[in-house]
Amino acid sequence: MQQPTPQPRRKPRTSQPLAAACMTATLIQEFNPGTSPPPVRIANRIFKLSANHLDKQCYPLTETPGIVHLGLIDKSAMNDEIIFIDGRFQIMSADIDVRVCEVGLRDGIQGIDQFFPTDKKKAWIKAEAAAGVPEIEVCSFVPPSVSGQFVDCEEVVADALTHADLTVSTLVPNLRGAERAFATGVQKMNFVLSISESHNQANVRCSREESLERFRQIAELRNSTPENKKVTLGAGLATALGCTIEGQIDPGEIVRIAERLLELGADELAVSDTVGYANPAQVRDVYRLLRRHLGDDVLLSAHFHDTRGLGLANVHAALDEGVRQFDASLAGLGGCPFAPGASGNIVMDDLVFMLEAMGLKTGVNLDALVSVREIVAAGLPNEPLLGAIARAGVPKGFAAANVAA
Repeated sequence: MQQPTPQPRRKPRTSQPLAAACMTATLIQEFNPGTSPPPVRIANRIFKLSANHLDKQCYPLTETPGIVHLGLIDKSAMNDEIIFIDGRFQIMSADIDVRVCEVGLRDGIQGIDQFFPTDKKKAWIKAEAAAGVPEIEVCSFVPPSVSGQFVDCEEVVADALTHADLTVSTLVPNLRGAERAFATGVQKMNFVLSISESHNQANVRCSREESLERFRQIAELRNSTPENKKVTLGAGLATALGCTIEGQIDPGEIVRIAERLLELGADELAVSDTVGYANPAQVRDVYRLLRRHLGDDVLLSAHFHDTRGLGLANVHAALDEGVRQFDASLAGLGGCPFAPGASGNIVMDDLVFMLEAMGLKTGVNLDALVSVREIVAAGLPNEPLLGAIARAGVPKGFAAANVAA
């Protein structure tokens, strides 16, 4: 029986003029006119302002009462748009339309018994960063008893942080894991909570309410020091689109958990088809539901699995709903241990091909990306590597997107 669509529980937040956003500023980072500011984390409330909306060459934020001196934002430094977040801001590059995140080094290998050598992990990260992949989830700060793949977390993160222009993210399951991650200087931490109570119990051995309390502790630690505040906190809504234990998921529960995570301090939310149950119509419905309840200023990303061959179709549906950030795994490594027959995450190389073929620029060199598979094959010689582009090649006449749509 189809679950009724819940009514909005609160009025969605809407984008505001930049000056209005500044009124709630708690921290302003200063930079020289005509230069880009340093990278900053993305927080809950995001206000977008296109450079075309500015009626002056420089917009003096110092005229806004009650904020710290910021200087002038030069239109020439803005490229595409500025995102202003809770007193923080970030220049968004006009060079890409869609941001892809590699999760193979974490989600892809976590269930593989054969240890993926540390030097191969470093080589994988280096090669993908050179290919233009903007973000890589490099490990999970879990005990060795949970997964032996991540006994080298600190070493891998330290090496990954040496690559310029790469956002280094990790998974943290609890406060202890977060403490270890903060100590490394990692730029982003991801926390996963299952919408399905049964799956949450099976996956992290606690209730959803206990997981929310764990996330609250992590957010509190993040907010405890100026250095920690620079770290982005992402939250994954696992089994949001179906569960092998409970079946279909109540849409109202997706909204409830999403709202709780935002209230506790999540900067981003990833809608996750953990077991590969989703279809494009369902994907559209869930993102529309979340937008209606959460507003347009919450960063929603997508994490799809290709268990039933609909992974890229679901990406297309999410694109239709305005999603511009996607997780994927090189060669399709991965798969939920509680999803029989799960074939893993969508294939990063196929995702990049599809997006570029559609005219959506990712900033990733497809040939260089496909060549990284050789590193994976050398480190995991017994693992099957999936991917249509690696097998068949690109069509004759294919050209990557050259101009952002």
